[in-house]
Amino acid sequence: MISDITKTRLVTIIISTLMLTTSASIFNNVTCISNKTFTPNSTFHLNLNTLLSTLSSKLLSGNNIRFFKTFSGENDHSNTVYGLFMCRGDVPFPLCKECVGFATQTIASTCIASKEAIIWYNECLLRYSYRFFFSIMEEWPRHQIKIPLGDPLLLQSNEFYTALGSIFSELANEAALSLQGSSSEQFAVKQANASATTTLYGLAQCTPDLSITNCRRCVTDAAAEFSKSCCGGSIGESVLFPSCIVRYETYPFYQHSGTSLPTIINAGPEIEICSVESLEFDLATIEVATNKFSDERRIGKGGYGQVYKGILRDGEEIAVKRLSKKSGQGGEEYKNEVLLIAKLQHRNLVRLIGFCHEQHEKILIYEYVPNKSLDHFLFDSLKERQLTWPERYKIIKGIARGILYLHEDSRLMIIHRDLKPSNVLIDSDMNPKISDFGMARMVAIDQIQGATNRVVGTFGYMSPEYAMHGQFSVKSDVFSFGVMVLEIISGKKNSCSFDSRRVDDLLSYAWNKWKDELLLDLLDPILQESYTQNEVERCVQIGLLCVQEHPDDRPTMGMVASYLNNVSVEMPNPVEPAFFICNDVYGSGVLVLQVISGKKNKPLHVSGYTEE
Repeated sequence: MISDITKTRLVTIIISTLMLTTSASIFNNVTCISNKTFTPNSTFHLNLNTLLSTLSSKLLSGNNIRFFKTFSGENDHSNTVYGLFMCRGDVPFPLCKECVGFATQTIASTCIASKEAIIWYNECLLRYSYRFFFSIMEEWPRHQIKIPLGDPLLLQSNEFYTALGSIFSELANEAALSLQGSSSEQFAVKQANASATTTLYGLAQCTPDLSITNCRRCVTDAAAEFSKSCCGGSIGESVLFPSCIVRYETYPFYQHSGTSLPTIINAGPEIEICSVESLEFDLATIEVATNKFSDERRIGKGGYGQVYKGILRDGEEIAVKRLSKKSGQGGEEYKNEVLLIAKLQHRNLVRLIGFCHEQHEKILIYEYVPNKSLDHFLFDSLKERQLTWPERYKIIKGIARGILYLHEDSRLMIIHRDLKPSNVLIDSDMNPKISDFGMARMVAIDQIQGATNRVVGTFGYMSPEYAMHGQFSVKSDVFSFGVMVLEIISGKKNSCSFDSRRVDDLLSYAWNKWKDELLLDLLDPILQESYTQNEVERCVQIGLLCVQEHPDDRPTMGMVASYLNNVSVEMPNPVEPAFFICNDVYGSGVLVLQVISGKKNKPLHVSGYTEE
């Protein structure tokens, strides 16, 4: 007999999982100016299509083009369309190319009849108009994004706004003066200390057709918008004008080369991703490198096949992922993984070196990471002693940076869907690198969630709304991250799975310690006195915030980054985590829901599933 309380709780669960809403930090906006419109298939419409096609195809010629302006309809002034695109100066060219291509499609489908429109993404902006606007500084329309999060004392302090003012007073000059550089890109970044524990990172960029004076004025006016919203409390903010963009955060959101952060970047040397074809290896080379996939070279096994260590002719060590011919992953998924990983560049993501698709083989070649994966350290009684608290804290922050890049700092929002310790590799310096994007779902940046009837992943790390209903979002990855954080702190594996009736799973245990204010009881005993109490307690709180039952209650990875990087940022208290991913609720719980509703639960096809 199932109690009324259980029935009520289960109904609440189902309702809550259907209430997924858009995150506040996706960094995009489309503005369709409707004061002038055109009719379908008119001359203006045809010219607009030609213009958008020209803007998109311009990047196919290569040459690292990041800014381009043109017009269509030369012989008919009344129907001429002017347009341009600009990519953010630090973004690798392949992402620039994809961003502009996607922007041309989106702006055409969104602003169906507008004679003027502008679209902003995190990596690029694109605009068109019936009027001539080249080299003219314009501040309307505009879009503003802010993260309403932060320590009130910090946000009200003179030091915070002094640092912010110092950054953008200098960036206004540096972005303008960078026009004199060889790249002709008005782009600059800068950082400053806002407190003993908080660093601000700022970025400013103008369209390169502006004069130095107009660029300086545009950046100054855009940065002035920050102070107008200061009293609301923003630990990070962006102001997007048609002629310039400015942004600040409390974490290094922009890409850079070297170990120190530069003051100014003129689109210097960067990692350049060639075409997919140029990454292709022949099968004979891979067979030689792996000694024909010998057992001695096998170093791991994933949900989709075996992993081998390889040595190329030049001595470079590689990791070779040989996808199973019987695996559920088809050609489209294989291509997705190749294209996806090749275009992602981040120190906390594993690097794709190449691939092989020959004689029915599907093979991916990665950088070789010598220390294997995080689970080999956490759940091995001997190796776990090698993980001191500073190293665990470093790993937690590194994983967070990698996920943040996937969610917010690449043009497409990438949802991994199978984050777990065995998919986090550890390099020789104990830096984490997120791997295995074979099950990642590329989602347009204006989509925060999706649904599938094909659930992939690992029970114990799946968010409840994904495991039960196939609904996934960035908050699904946040849930998985929270589980990993609690595992890293405790050295214990989350035992909760659909084949377990245990009530002492890690999430329950951590929640009880939180309620009893005994957070240090969760800490792995082998750490003894090597930990920093404030860091441990903060990480426990972050972990519990991430595994909350309702997706809306979980923080974004941008918020998590702020929590980890700024001890002065105040965090909310977590509510009860999602215990119902265990079998005693999922198995019988689904049956109860069927009885209550009179409807049969839609079955989910579980593919690529592993239970660790």
